Formats: sequence, structure tokens, C-alpha cells
Amino acid sequence: MKKTTCIIIEDEPLSAKNLEEHVNAVPFLELKGVFADAVSAMEFMQSTHPDLMFLDIHLPKIKGFDLLRSLNFQGQVVITSAYQEYALEGYEFGIADYLLKPVSFERFLKCVNKAQELFAFKIQSRSQETSISTSQKDDLIFFKCGTSIHKVDIDDITYLEKEGNYFNLFTKSGKKLLVRINFADLTEKLPPRRFFRIHKSFIVSIRHIEMIEGGYVVINKEKLPISVSFREEFLKLL
Repeated sequence: MKKTTCIIIEDEPLSAKNLEEHVNAVPFLELKGVFADAVSAMEFMQSTHPDLMFLDIHLPKIKGFDLLRSLNFQGQVVITSAYQEYALEGYEFGIADYLLKPVSFERFLKCVNKAQELFAFKIQSRSQETSISTSQKDDLIFFKCGTSIHKVDIDDITYLEKEGNYFNLFTKSGKKLLVRINFADLTEKLPPRRFFRIHKSFIVSIRHIEMIEGGYVVINKEKLPISVSFREEFLKLL
């Protein structure tokens, strides 16, 4: 059985040691590193991609939630904190669990079993998505939203807006889906001649552009900014 690789990002030595002992006591977990701040963890993850991250909120330099906003982490995240009031914000990031410190081994084991199930589900969902996508016509694509997979007609997509580790996908009917996907995977799904990135946060459907006004694209009466760095290539495409 392949082990689930994990890292710990925790600046309190006693809390870090507590988590490290718990990880080492679980046969299917493999600890890849313990970091006292987010910066060193980010440097490590440039070359290593763990399956699971135990993340403290109150870190020096870069806080835990700021790390999640800036990092396109594809694994499972478990927040560790001495404060319960951050739980709701944590779950908005799609975390696997929220552990209150000090963490008992019983609670830790329940958490990692849940994370293991979510990780297995994610792999299965990707496999199903690939299978379904290849069996359908090219105009249908599938996106994972939470624990479900949504089928979307490409012609219905008006634009996508990046939000942290997610994209908000908007359709011509006004429907909005919160999709967890990175830019690279999204680029593979969308036909390049029909969609264009106009800004670091926006990808638009060419066919749904109503007008270009100044430095903005208008779609469904929404004004979306065109970044200077993308403007020249965008105008060539039209």
C-alpha cells in the first residue's frame, strides 16, 4: 500500500513534536518534513508535492490562510489551531479537517482516516472524469465541485474568475460553480481558440464578449479588466 506523504507547518515546537509523534505512529503516513514557517515550506514544495499538509494558522511572516491563498496545493489540508473561531474560514478553503490543539491521538487518527478517504475519492473522481470526458463529445467538459462532478457545455461558459485555489465558473444562464482546479489543468480542458486569459484572475469566452470598452471586456453586463500584459495578444486574437 502506497503511503500518504505529509508535511507539518507549525512554529510552536511542542505542537510540532506532538503532531510528528502522531504521524510516526500511523503506518500509512510518511512524514516528509517539519517547517516552522510558511516560506521554508513553500520552498520545499517547489520540488516535492506531499499528499497531506498539517497547517497552523498563526505563523511568522506568512499566515496559514495567506499561504493557502497563494499556493495551488492539490493535496488535502488539515488546519491545526488553538482557536475554534477560524474553523468556518478554514472550511471555505475546502480543508479536510480542523484540529484544535493540543491534538489527541484519537482525534488525529480520525482526522487522517478522513483525509485518506478524501484523497482516494479525489483520485477516483479524476479517473471517472477522464473516462467520462473521453466518451462524450468535445463540447462537454466535467469539473469537480466539492464532492461532486458537474457536466458543463463549453458554449454555456461565459468566463472564469480565479479565487485562491479555486475558479468561479459563470454560465450564460447566470449559474455559478466553484471549481477546484489550477491554471494548467484548466488550460487543457478549454479550447484555446474559444477562450483567452485577459488577466491573472480572468479567462473569458470569446463568443460571449459583448463589447470591449477601454481596458475592459463586457460579458453579461459584467465589466472584466484586461491586463496590460495580455492586452496586445488578446486584441490580435479578435
